[in-house]
Amino acid sequence: MKLMQVRQLVLFWVTVMVATVSTTQMECFKPESSTSRPTAFNKCSIAIEKMAPDMRLARKSIRFTRNDGEGFKVPESWRQGNCVVHLDVLSDTDSDTATLFGLAIQANVLNNLCVIKEPHLGGSIILGKDRLLNLTIMGASSPRAAIDTS
Repeated sequence: MKLMQVRQLVLFWVTVMVATVSTTQMECFKPESSTSRPTAFNKCSIAIEKMAPDMRLARKSIRFTRNDGEGFKVPESWRQGNCVVHLDVLSDTDSDTATLFGLAIQANVLNNLCVIKEPHLGGSIILGKDRLLNLTIMGASSPRAAIDTS
């Protein structure tokens, strides 16, 4: 079994386990209230894998902020095809801590609950120690489409 297959299996297993966690701050996009385009589960799975390419580093707690030189700079996006996984803090002055592995797990939960099912638009979840990180999965109009971070 290749390393990538093992990694996908582990992420899937952990995703199933985490899916039982409260998802009160998670929202799947609805066609009437979203500008997201339909996207594909497999494309989003690949984009999520890009979030934490080195599992050893991905388990370290990281500070996420919009300020230069103070941690992991957000907003940040990972793309595959027209699927965009987007991470940001809620406002310019916010910062929060999390691990990339933990964020990838939650992104997989979002992918399993909001992308795999019709209408395949994705969704958003609030994460982080202080609940100041917004993780969004959505379909863009094209692979190069920009994310509006305003």
